[in-house]
Amino acid sequence: MACDSNICMFGKCVAERVPDLQPCEYDSHCLSRKCAKSEHDEAASLVCCDGGVAYFEDVSWSYSDQWVCGNLKIGDKCSGDLACESNICLNSECVAERVPDLQPCEYDSHCLSGKCAKEEHLELAPLVCCDGGIAYFEDVSWSYSDQWVCGNLKIGDKCSGDLACESNICLNGECVAERVPDLLSCEYDSHCLSGKCALQELDEFAQRVCCVGGAVTLVDVPWSYSKQWVCGALGIGDKCWGGLACESNICMDGVCVSERMANLSPCQFDSHCLSGSCAKNEMTQNAPLVCCPGGDVTMRDVSWSYRDERFCIDAGVNELSAGQLCSGNNDCASHVCTFGVCSMRVADLQPCEQVNDCTNRVACAKNSFADNAPSICCEDGEAHKLDVSWSYTDYWFCGNRPVGTACGDDRMCASGMCIAGSCASTRLADGESCQESSDCTNRVACAKNSFTENAPNICCDDGEAYKLDVSWSYTDYWFCGNRPVGTVCGDDRMCASGICVAGSCASARLADGESCQESSDCTNRVACAKSSFADNAPNICCKDGEAYKLD
Repeated sequence: MACDSNICMFGKCVAERVPDLQPCEYDSHCLSRKCAKSEHDEAASLVCCDGGVAYFEDVSWSYSDQWVCGNLKIGDKCSGDLACESNICLNSECVAERVPDLQPCEYDSHCLSGKCAKEEHLELAPLVCCDGGIAYFEDVSWSYSDQWVCGNLKIGDKCSGDLACESNICLNGECVAERVPDLLSCEYDSHCLSGKCALQELDEFAQRVCCVGGAVTLVDVPWSYSKQWVCGALGIGDKCWGGLACESNICMDGVCVSERMANLSPCQFDSHCLSGSCAKNEMTQNAPLVCCPGGDVTMRDVSWSYRDERFCIDAGVNELSAGQLCSGNNDCASHVCTFGVCSMRVADLQPCEQVNDCTNRVACAKNSFADNAPSICCEDGEAHKLDVSWSYTDYWFCGNRPVGTACGDDRMCASGMCIAGSCASTRLADGESCQESSDCTNRVACAKNSFTENAPNICCDDGEAYKLDVSWSYTDYWFCGNRPVGTVCGDDRMCASGICVAGSCASARLADGESCQESSDCTNRVACAKSSFADNAPNICCKDGEAYKLD
């Protein structure tokens, strides 16, 4: 207070306060009333801040925070976007424009697309502005925390799942252009043109390939506690577990063979024989198993075993004729005791009790996917063993069933399409209600149609869906993309417009001055903040994205 002017600067009385960007010592020296470092640099000088804008910042060169001027010019060193006149601080330097797609970045706010993430699913991948702002929060092998990785990845880019790729196909951790044809290597069903990826044959070291025609079976295996999917339609010489796995329908000694065995040839099972029956050809303990001439067999009590054994009729055993009452197949000359009466074998689609009742001698199974469904002789001997909800035991079900039949697997249906538990003639079109992705024509995405807990599942347009965090569950949910304006949304990616504002798909973002919930709602994509310095002041999109954090 020794100066008449009340201004002592650098040890001398001066007449006037200092204008913006001129050297100073204290706030009182400045016309703007703010003296701070000219930029975010230890060696920067103290100047009067342009417009009095300054920020109290954590710095690397001091234990205490430092005041640094805002409204920094292009090229000035900065610590954050709000410090720059352009509102863009990139690599600690104020820059004039936001960064276009696929160029290096540090934060979302640097990008025209609004999303900065790893260029691909790789530890050393650089951060770039994501094409179209599409990115996914993913579990990665190189970090304990999930990482943002750009979507719309190009052919050859590293990926972690189909949805990350522009082609929607991620194979062996790399985006590829087309789905895989039959018998070529795969990882998941979605990689295959046939829609099924499984072990090529019944072998622990067999590779996973796309199954011919999508034919697969869930099989108990000796090398694992869990069942394994194995391709059907196996070729001659492939390892197999049963006749139905082979294209020839003949599995002998664990290998697919091309032809059934002639009469009196060695065999293991009925299905190996042209006659349809494999049994001992004489009533002695060590008699070999052969294909029975005529296919007629009987079961008889024997002295060398606690169990009855099978014998060809030619072994010299008298049997009951058709129409006579019986208590079991071994009583009848035809070896068919159906509902207590000796009878001839029955044709396909007729009621049966066991395989031997049927002319096909291959499959007697349930005619629909229901607990109380009757058993019939399956058409062309086609049957499949499936897991059921009403029992701990798997059941056999006929294949080749007509449209409308209750089903539990595509293989049960003549059309090859089991949708919502019923054989159908076509898969569901985009927009139709579904239960799982395989119900849909796109075969990729069945997900919620809006961002609500009770929203129904539909086949997503073009198979586009996104897994999002939700407030009503600890589990993430899948939601369709490409949704129209007005749909309840939880992420820009859900909307056809790419704009989710205040929880609803919108045609445009909010203009400066309009009420908002978060910065991404605004056209400026930078600042949604209180409209005045009051506790109950509403949030609006700040003019030119300008906002300040105040105590």
